[in-house]
Amino acid sequence: MNKLFNQKNIEQSTVILLTAWGVVIIGIFCLLQIFDYSMVHSVTMDNVVNDKDFEWQIDYIKIDNHYIAVSGWAYLHSEGYRSFDINVVLQNTSTKKAIAIPTTLTKIESLGDVDGQNYAEGGFLARVNKSLIHFPENDYEIYLEYLGPEDHFFVKTSLPLENSIGD
Repeated sequence: MNKLFNQKNIEQSTVILLTAWGVVIIGIFCLLQIFDYSMVHSVTMDNVVNDKDFEWQIDYIKIDNHYIAVSGWAYLHSEGYRSFDINVVLQNTSTKKAIAIPTTLTKIESLGDVDGQNYAEGGFLARVNKSLIHFPENDYEIYLEYLGPEDHFFVKTSLPLENSIGD
């Protein structure tokens, strides 16, 4: 009987140890995901265009105590939504250095059928911590980066990063 009790303790301690290691590994992956999402990347804007076939709109810019969020939609008339990606890029107005901020595509049902194309996935939401870009110490202008299978360009929105657009 005593032998069975010790084997049960060993099995329980093994399960507890494996569970603890699993929680640690999951925690590390979660922290890496959060860290990756909050990263900003320097970009070189060498192809700024004013393309009339590229449609876009900034729906809102929200600036709170810690974060900046930019939301809107964009698409190129000739390409469906699965073939492109959009990034929000901020250009420092004094140094002209540009940084891409974390941007995710979102679904906007009203873009589901435009000229026979489905652009419903052409919405975007970009969010960045103010301290990462030293805002409000620096002034920024908003650009959109288009990444398609055949094209890669930047579009100047002529919108300053300020809390004056949207809700």
